[in-house]
Amino acid sequence: MSSEVLYVATEDGWQLPLHIYEAQKPRFKHPVVMVHGLGANRLNLDLDARLSIARAARDRGFSVYLLELRGAGLSRPPEGKQVGDLEWGFGEHREMDLPVAVAKVLEHSHARGLHAFGHSMGGMLWCAYATGRPPELRSVSAVGSPLVSALRLNARERHLLNFATRFAPANALRHVPIKPLLFAAGTFISVSSKLADGMLLNAENCDEEVMARMAKEAINDVPLKLLTEFAAHSRGEVRDGDPFVFEKDLDKVEVPVNVVSGSVDRVAPKDAVLALAQRLKSRDVRYREMGKASGDRADYGHGDLLVGRNAPEEVFPLLLDFLETVD
Repeated sequence: MSSEVLYVATEDGWQLPLHIYEAQKPRFKHPVVMVHGLGANRLNLDLDARLSIARAARDRGFSVYLLELRGAGLSRPPEGKQVGDLEWGFGEHREMDLPVAVAKVLEHSHARGLHAFGHSMGGMLWCAYATGRPPELRSVSAVGSPLVSALRLNARERHLLNFATRFAPANALRHVPIKPLLFAAGTFISVSSKLADGMLLNAENCDEEVMARMAKEAINDVPLKLLTEFAAHSRGEVRDGDPFVFEKDLDKVEVPVNVVSGSVDRVAPKDAVLALAQRLKSRDVRYREMGKASGDRADYGHGDLLVGRNAPEEVFPLLLDFLETVD
């Protein structure tokens, strides 16, 4: 567990938790701020003592702050409001959640800069943030984070995305209940053994008890606004206020960036993750595909990039070595 949870208030009243992991023997100047992905919470970054990139970074000597975005995990809605009555999208995460978290981390740590780390949408948020060239940013680590405009989903994933955008309005929902929806879309064969039939992670690369806990505790509902934003941009639709226009500005990112993909990732296919890396023009852009073809013990999917059976031995050192070299 983290040693402390620090709450930070957004402009519109959300209380967002920063889970703090203080290094017992600090070795580095800049803390690491970690952000989870869409439909997830802190557990994908800190599941248990072994499967925790947050604790691994702490043990390496970094101070770590793990942010849970609005609507996820232990976040609290504005006073007098219910989460189910509120809507938000990528823009709210980028413009309201990240800036206040960054300010609080700098204040709490007394550091002048920080390293940004994100899984899936978390990495995309940090890339969007980096296009503004914020002076406090030292690096970006994007794990399983695709270029949305380059997403070419398989039939089942495309069906689920389209099903979700139709399902919620038909039921007057502002949020898409991910776990029931996966059942309704016919993709759950066994929650504990398949976790959405291999969609959210590669079941062959995860232990049974890990998949059971991920299915039970690590999945959060997704606001319809956010899901429809993803769906529209992936189809190439141009809308006013498209929050993913930052993808055109990725060449403005100046800090070192480490991009990691999974060879059998079906949520963020490796070609779309590679496309994000290729769009970056920083002097230090690193890309690594995790899979058997690269000499790894298993082919990695989406969530198992961080909770896979061999992730602590294969993925974590790759991510932490990067942070150490650019601190």
